Amino acid sequence: GNMFLLSSHAMIIAEFSPSGTLLSYSELSPEQHPQPEGLALDNEANIFIADEGTVYGKLTTYTRK
Repeated sequence: GNMFLLSSHAMIIAEFSPSGTLLSYSELSPEQHPQPEGLALDNEANIFIADEGTVYGKLTTYTRK
């Protein structure tokens, strides 16, 4: 399957094919994701991004269309 990459430095999430071709990318909003640190997908291709917090972290879910 495809590989997803989360960059907290560049503030992007990118999708690559198995051969390494960039298929798509999206910029992350610093307001929505102040410090993105984790990325997961479920079997329905929903994307979960975890942000590190000073006291509490935050989990944001994006549903794939």
